[in-house]
Amino acid sequence: MRILLISPLSPPIGGIAVWTELYRSYMSDNRNIVDIVNTAVIGKRKKEVSKVNLFEELVRALRIFINTIKFLYKHKYDVIHFNISCERNGLIRDNIIFSIISHTNSKIVLHCHCNIENAIYKYSKLFQNMLNRSTAVFVLNKASKDYLYREYNIESIIVPNFINNVYKMFAKHAKLNKPTIETILYVGHIQSSKGCDTIIKVARYFPKIKFRLVGHLYPEIRKITKPSNIILVGEVSRENIINEYKMADIFIFPTHTEGFPLAVLEAMSFGLPIIATRVGAIPDMLEEKGGIFVSIDDVNDVRRAIDAIDSVQIRKKMSEFNQQKVLSSYCIDKVLDKICDSYKSK
Repeated sequence: MRILLISPLSPPIGGIAVWTELYRSYMSDNRNIVDIVNTAVIGKRKKEVSKVNLFEELVRALRIFINTIKFLYKHKYDVIHFNISCERNGLIRDNIIFSIISHTNSKIVLHCHCNIENAIYKYSKLFQNMLNRSTAVFVLNKASKDYLYREYNIESIIVPNFINNVYKMFAKHAKLNKPTIETILYVGHIQSSKGCDTIIKVARYFPKIKFRLVGHLYPEIRKITKPSNIILVGEVSRENIINEYKMADIFIFPTHTEGFPLAVLEAMSFGLPIIATRVGAIPDMLEEKGGIFVSIDDVNDVRRAIDAIDSVQIRKKMSEFNQQKVLSSYCIDKVLDKICDSYKSK
């Protein structure tokens, strides 16, 4: 099978870029040919995603259009798999790409790596143009599937994110033996919309616990006065992120909105109990057994969750559930085999 994947590659390092690399590797190992049109940000946005430069965005869009046309001119594809953007300017660009690829005889898979109702509802006309031209639609969670059917009468396929065999191996051996909570970990963009300001407020009530925040630091968080037990690790290599998971006792993710967070999935694979908001795919992932849910921007709720999870026995039960859930549902072979089956059935 020959596949054209339209998706970002690193740099910058991020969940979707990691997804792209793992997808390409697995599909190639299974005798598929994968060509990639790289849609990653360029210029200043590599270091600061929020810094949008109009000229750089036009250059980026032009490169994507040209590379898409070049690939389509050189090869015939069985499937074009398009990981679309989840913001307005990106959707405008994506609509132009769709007008290009819709003239082929390829199966077109529209893949939404976001919680659709939160991210795309304002741009429904742009989104519907692409839905109408797609052979199949992949979503990350049940909420997005229900929304598509309710608003557009479109049937979609839930395709969760996944982890590779490295994490699968670690999942078999990760253990929680510490009698007390020493380290609480967060991995992701360090910004208010991810609930990082809430983490800082909570940390003041637990001075003996280290709160390690790993990822790109946004200006609004940089300005906040922080207690000494908040440790801003910054952006690190994948190897160092693995070490962070291995050292942590709890993973915290109080985000305001989400699709299917890779960081939560990785934390689960290391057997970490999770404290998170009930958004996106997180309820599907944890099922009330792998962690404790908290309300958005609710400091007292997070404090109660940390106190409730202090028991070693409770943490071990959550740890065991999370590891088994990852092994049964979120390993790369299970998810990408499902994608391949979907390619063939449409």
